[in-house]
Amino acid sequence: MSGYFCIAMLEDPPYNMFIAATENEPEKWRDELPLPSHLLCYEYFDDADEVERQCLQTLNAQGVPAKVSKAFSAAPYEVITAFLEARDNLNLALDSCEDSEVEINEDEADQLYELAQELDIHNPERFNLMSRAAGCGHMYALVEVAECFDYGWGCEKNFMQAFEAAKQAIDFLRDYDLNPDLGERLYDLADDLNDAQARFILLKKLADIGCIDALFGAARCYCDGRGISIDPKMALKLIGHTDLTALSASQRNALGKIYFDLANVYKEGIEKTIPDLKKSFKYYKQSADLGYWPAYQGVAWCYLDGDGVKKDLNEALDWALRLIDMGCGYGHVIATECYNEAGMKEEAENLWRQFFEKLLANTEKDDTEKAYTMSSYVEQVLSKKITPVHTKKETQHFSKYAEVLKKDDPNLYEETIRWFESH
Repeated sequence: MSGYFCIAMLEDPPYNMFIAATENEPEKWRDELPLPSHLLCYEYFDDADEVERQCLQTLNAQGVPAKVSKAFSAAPYEVITAFLEARDNLNLALDSCEDSEVEINEDEADQLYELAQELDIHNPERFNLMSRAAGCGHMYALVEVAECFDYGWGCEKNFMQAFEAAKQAIDFLRDYDLNPDLGERLYDLADDLNDAQARFILLKKLADIGCIDALFGAARCYCDGRGISIDPKMALKLIGHTDLTALSASQRNALGKIYFDLANVYKEGIEKTIPDLKKSFKYYKQSADLGYWPAYQGVAWCYLDGDGVKKDLNEALDWALRLIDMGCGYGHVIATECYNEAGMKEEAENLWRQFFEKLLANTEKDDTEKAYTMSSYVEQVLSKKITPVHTKKETQHFSKYAEVLKKDDPNLYEETIRWFESH
């Protein structure tokens, strides 16, 4: 049967999948499903039944209880991968240049690409010309076809086609020196994908051909578990030979964020990672040395509490003061704790006065940061480490910021707001 092979996912949890070959238009097929669903992707075939059969066969062989036109439990990427395999088996995917039996004509590819460039980006004819140029191995056309599917330029938006076209473009570029412009465009496309597993696959492929931004993106996936299991060792393997001198400011910041995430993984012992405070401190420090300022807080707390490093109040204070210089109010919490442990109550109280005088006057600062900093101030007062230094004006400020605590930590909100209202 000629028709469409369609993949849909339930709108509400548990997000089960639907697949089917149908003669109907995809949107009509989706609307006739027994439960509200999102149409993930679809494609027209001369033998849609065969695609359906092979897709079911692949899923069942992997232990996925797939059925036709009935909901079944599976990750979206499992279903899409099975479909791609079925499509490739039928030789319906775009041929790569290496496998093509048609002799590549570079002049023709350039002409087709130039003709396409003259047309409006939403013109279907532009997409057709670009596809022909891509079939002839034109590098820029390969990337633009992926972008067309991703953004719906001259064709229907189709996540799966965008993913497949981007994979082909990256595989083609593997034999050439990476063009920075094409690498950046493919990175933006990969980073924009909503499917975490597909996003990781493209980032990893780009990393393998030398795209540094994609390398950092793939490493972050290993840190936060987006599209792949958390694996700090794999993240470290990816970034282990990074030439710091060749990085831009934004790339140094991205690398700092990776080390910061690694530090948190080893601090908390996420998934299969055993907590290791020495490694946690090491990566907080590497992150901070790259200028990633959120890591300053981690380094400061490690020195203050002696977590993974010898306790050192002076080092903790130094990093806390750097936070304050960056405009981070929470630096006052760590710095005053350092003074309190050293028996320097007056210095701690003076620092709190500075906080109330300067940071609260800055309306652009994060309300969440202010609220939690002020709750720490209350905690120090209640534990008699310091005496109150705020005024009625600061009490009014806190009433505004306290709504953040009310949502995030109701108990802390009640305790803190009651104290401010009574003082």
